[in-house]
Amino acid sequence: MDETSGLRAARALTPIDDGRRRLVVAGAAGLALGAAAPLGALAQAQAYPARPVKMIVSFPAGGVTDLSLRRIAERFQQLYGQTMVIENRPGRGVASAAVAQSQPDGYTVGIIGRSQLILYHLLRGGLPYHPVDSFTWISALMGSWFGIYVKADSPWRSMADVIQAARARPGALRYGTAFGHGGLAHAPMEELERKAGISMTHIPFRGDPDSLLQLARGEIEFTIAAGSGIPFVQDGRLRLVAWMNPTRNPKWPDVPTLRELGFPYEVAAVVGVGGPKGMNPAHVGFLENAFRTILAERETQDFLEGIYQRPDFMGSAAFTEWARRQLPIEKEIVDRFNLADGAGGSPPPR
Repeated sequence: MDETSGLRAARALTPIDDGRRRLVVAGAAGLALGAAAPLGALAQAQAYPARPVKMIVSFPAGGVTDLSLRRIAERFQQLYGQTMVIENRPGRGVASAAVAQSQPDGYTVGIIGRSQLILYHLLRGGLPYHPVDSFTWISALMGSWFGIYVKADSPWRSMADVIQAARARPGALRYGTAFGHGGLAHAPMEELERKAGISMTHIPFRGDPDSLLQLARGEIEFTIAAGSGIPFVQDGRLRLVAWMNPTRNPKWPDVPTLRELGFPYEVAAVVGVGGPKGMNPAHVGFLENAFRTILAERETQDFLEGIYQRPDFMGSAAFTEWARRQLPIEKEIVDRFNLADGAGGSPPPR
C-alpha cells in the first residue's frame, strides 16, 4: 500500500471505545499537515518517507518492548510502503545518544522516555545531550504490566514471604531490574525497603530476558519484569507474587498489587518515540499520526495486550509537555535515595 492509500485508510477508521480503549483516531492528513500548511511542506510530507526509517531501541531483542515495536514496524510498512528497521542498542544511554546525535531528517528515530531523564540526574548532568531539549518528542506509544517474579520452586508464595525472608537476612536477597541503577523499577523497590524496614541487594540488567534467565538459574532471588516473565510462569519455571501497577491484571486476577499490600509504589514506564532536535514538523506529524493509526487498530491492541503491554498514546505536544514536567520529578527521586553516580548501595549497570 502506498502512502496516499495509507492516509485514506487512516481517515476511514472510526474511534474505538469498548470500555478499555482510550485511543481516538483523528483525521490523518489534518493532523499531519494542517489546512494552512505551505505548499512546500505539503510536498515534503507527501514525499516522506522515501526510504527506510531506522528505529533505535534501547532494549535487547526478544523482550516485550522489542516485540511490540517490531509489530508496529511491520504494520507501518504495510500501511505506508516503507520499511521501519529496528536496531537494538542496549546499554546505559547508548540508544538515546545515537538518536540525539543523528541527522534530523526523519529517517532516524528511537525509543525515548523516562530512562534518559533519570540518567541525566544520575550522572549529575554529565550527558552529551540534554534529556528533553535535544530531542523531538514524536509520540508516546504504550506502557507495560510489571510484576515481581520468584522461582517456582522457591518457598516464597507471596510478597509477604519475600519481605519476611529479607528481614531475616539483611542484604542477602538479590533482585534484578531491567532499567539499571536508579531506573524505573529500582526506585520503587528502594521505597519498599525503607517502608518495610528491610535491606536487599539490587542487581541491574540490560533487559528483562537477562534478569529472567538469571532468576530461572538461581543467580538472583527475584526480579521485577514486564510481560516477558509470563511465559516463564506458564511453563512452570517462575511464580508471579505481585503486580507493580495500580490495578490487578484481569488475566491474573488472583495476584495482588503492591498497593493492596500496603506499599503504594509502582513502575510507570512510558515507552515513546522521538528523534533528534530540529525535525521537520511535517515529518513529525506524519509519524505521530502513523503511530496513532496503528495503535488504534484492534489487531495491534490485541497483540500488545497478549504480551502484557497496553496502548497509551500521546501526541507530540502532550508528550513534550510530559517530558518537561517529568524531568524535575526524576531529580527528586534520585536525590531522595542518593542514587547519583552509583550511590545508594547498588552497583552501576554493566
